[in-house]
Amino acid sequence: MKFFSKKKKGTVQIIESLTCYCFRIPTKEIVDIIKKHKCRTVEAVQMHCSACEGCGGCRPDIEDLIEECWTKKE
Repeated sequence: MKFFSKKKKGTVQIIESLTCYCFRIPTKEIVDIIKKHKCRTVEAVQMHCSACEGCGGCRPDIEDLIEECWTKKE
């Protein structure tokens, strides 16, 4: 989910994107947790925040974020 704010007519600025809707946890916060704590699983991320402890709908997104963080960029 993304929150938008109109700056002026015809332009939109993305303020924040959420990964976990149940606990309103921003994507940036989850990425920071993955990197800071070297998380390789959703369960490791859960040790540092409440993500994926509600409906579980964010699990695939968190798995994707983990993969993106640890996949070497060429």
